[in-house]
Amino acid sequence: MAFSSMKMNGTSGDLFLRWYNMSAQQTQLQLKVNSPQEYLFKSNILEQPNPALQGVTSSVHHLEVGPSEIVTVGAKLSF
Repeated sequence: MAFSSMKMNGTSGDLFLRWYNMSAQQTQLQLKVNSPQEYLFKSNILEQPNPALQGVTSSVHHLEVGPSEIVTVGAKLSF
């Protein structure tokens, strides 16, 4: 997994983090969150929000990532 980018959406204020699986094999992304957020959601490359990730109740999250997949995770921040 290669970290690709981090940015704040200027309209929604959501934080977006993006990784790329450079492998031809499925892998798992472990994401440890140390910032206040209401919820995390998997997004697409256009940063369109999807429903909140299910079962996200701790600060460590695991996402399955397919071969050569670009994965974008959005965080609805709560300050």
